[in-house]
Amino acid sequence: MNYFNFLSKKVFKSKLSWVPVIILFMVIAGMLFLNNRAAQQINIGVQTEENITRNALAIEEGKAKLKELDENSEHYTLLKQTIAESTQIIEEDKVFLKNYNAGNWKFIYPQHIKNMQKARDAIAKNNPEKSVLEALDRDLQLYRSLAKTNLTFENSDFPVTTIQYLLSLFRYTLPILLTLSIVFILSNLYGSTYYESINKSILLPQKKQTVMLKNIVTGVVLSLLLFVLLLSFAALISSIFFGFGSVDFPILHYQLQTREVYFAKVGGVILPTLILQMLSIVFIVNVVFLITSICKNKMTSLFLSGLILVAGVVAPKILQPLQTIAQYIPTAYLNSFDIVTGTFQKELNIKNK
Repeated sequence: MNYFNFLSKKVFKSKLSWVPVIILFMVIAGMLFLNNRAAQQINIGVQTEENITRNALAIEEGKAKLKELDENSEHYTLLKQTIAESTQIIEEDKVFLKNYNAGNWKFIYPQHIKNMQKARDAIAKNNPEKSVLEALDRDLQLYRSLAKTNLTFENSDFPVTTIQYLLSLFRYTLPILLTLSIVFILSNLYGSTYYESINKSILLPQKKQTVMLKNIVTGVVLSLLLFVLLLSFAALISSIFFGFGSVDFPILHYQLQTREVYFAKVGGVILPTLILQMLSIVFIVNVVFLITSICKNKMTSLFLSGLILVAGVVAPKILQPLQTIAQYIPTAYLNSFDIVTGTFQKELNIKNK
């Protein structure tokens, strides 16, 4: 316990240890409020307002052209019919917008599904790329799932409520930034035990294996503490400003055998994602300790550990030869959320055997 306290105090007293923590706090807070800004600019309500404005301008232009046309001409009749249809669409959009602003999701979702289905059918007639129809079908599935719950819509690309935002951190932020933060802190801690490539811990009246185990356990505890601290901070600020969210909110999953898309409650992925992330942290700590033990130098171990771990996260996504064996690469599991939902396997075309 005394050795654990000694190592912990070294970390807490080192100003360098707080640098990645502060950076992560700033990133987490900054991303949350950027998400909020983007969500306010990109939503169903804004799209509806834009449609109303666009149709209103088209009507004004159409009315101006009517004055120049012969009332008995076919063009005049068609244009007048178009103006009438556009006017009707504007009225429907105004009703839709009123319900959207009132949060009447029981009305919004079925109507939006109806509009999307019309758009999907119209696009399908023009022989679009398969990916376009897949994206539309995926969006339709999402809104059908939401229609069953009547939950407030939240853009999964720009989440702000606690549950959704935390899971977005697991997907976009933690695999890289948390990994680098742990590498930075532990490389400094483990590297400080060496002086001119000599391990000072051998002077302790303990077995080498015992000291090694205590170093690893301390690293795991401190890394998990950082992990919990970051999640607590993100949960606190998101819940204060935007609410906690719902565990029933549907999120995208892939069925690995059939490659089918489906939506399931977000509550079902929280615990598996947390467990996989914590196991990944244990792996990170062991890698940093091993590399530091080999290099016996802070900067070298920092560089190599960061390079190996980050490359292991990114490489399977961009290097074709690695995609077929990605399930055997330990660092791939740092993408905990994508692994649990099947997104990672789908992107890499890995079948669940």
